Amino acid sequence: MHKNMNEIIWTSVARAATATRLINVVKNFASLTLSILLKKSILWGAPSVLHIEPSVCCNLSCPQCLAGLKKIQRNESFISLELYKKIIAEAGDKIWYLLLYNQGEPFLHDNLLEMIQIARRRRIYVITSTNGHFFNDSEFVENFIVSGINAVIISLDGADAETYRHYRKGGNFEMVHAGVKRLVECRKRLGLAYPKIMLQFLVTRKNEHQLGSMKRLAACLKVDRLLIKSIQIEQPQTADEYLPSNPGWRRYDFFEDRIALKNQNHFCHRLWYSAVVLSDGRVVPCCFDKNSVFTLGNAKQSSPSSIWKSSAAMKFRNMIIQNGATLDICRNCTENQKTFLKAGISPFA
Repeated sequence: MHKNMNEIIWTSVARAATATRLINVVKNFASLTLSILLKKSILWGAPSVLHIEPSVCCNLSCPQCLAGLKKIQRNESFISLELYKKIIAEAGDKIWYLLLYNQGEPFLHDNLLEMIQIARRRRIYVITSTNGHFFNDSEFVENFIVSGINAVIISLDGADAETYRHYRKGGNFEMVHAGVKRLVECRKRLGLAYPKIMLQFLVTRKNEHQLGSMKRLAACLKVDRLLIKSIQIEQPQTADEYLPSNPGWRRYDFFEDRIALKNQNHFCHRLWYSAVVLSDGRVVPCCFDKNSVFTLGNAKQSSPSSIWKSSAAMKFRNMIIQNGATLDICRNCTENQKTFLKAGISPFA
């Protein structure tokens, strides 16, 4: 799996191992290796990693996020519980790792906790990511903690309210701070080790001076990990405003008339181990196909595994093998990128 999956608690993932899942991973690795050697798409397995997008809606308006900018196109804004159950029933035996988020805010979905429980009953490792504005109610917090979810990432891009608001437009620093504290305290009161609670700090020009303060804040809140992440630029004309002044905190190089990813990727390994299902059921090659430019099929009509092996999917893989990752959706791809700049550090170190 690609080097950028630093948000994973690997010991927890290992506990989700079954013979079927292990065999499937071996098939995927062998398929990938032969595809690279023969320069032809070969596929024997099924997805080991699945992204499912609960919602494409968001309560914030972050300036480098297509969901926040209201520039995401879906036929349905929330995935139906019926479709979700169908996907897990069809793919659950081989899915090892479920990312229950993509574009949008997952906690806007009324059935999110039930969705977590459905996947956990199949012993699938489940992680979600949120802007953290949904942990005000103590009963909901407890229900979330006992849902069985393995990990949650909470975005907190500032050590104080003023800095936080610069990027998280419409956000409330105090609400997120209190919510994280409530989660940690509830988990402790229940005597549980999970979910692992991770803060994610997106480094921008406005907040790069607060890295030390964020580490102290994370330690004070007693979260399990602090993820320091480089910012993705969706609107290049605003790059000067948002990219950190320190080049070491950027994933891009500056040129006279453009920005470009450092260590530009020319191959995509994800196509051999993961699949992405959008809120309206469309299956796309990866999470960077945010507006479903390359729709491979729809999970309403077929299983994700059959779509993954379809002629459209194989054709897409062959295109990447022959031409490299040169498509427009690849321009922000994090393969070979050091996206998490100090990934997984303990705030107590």
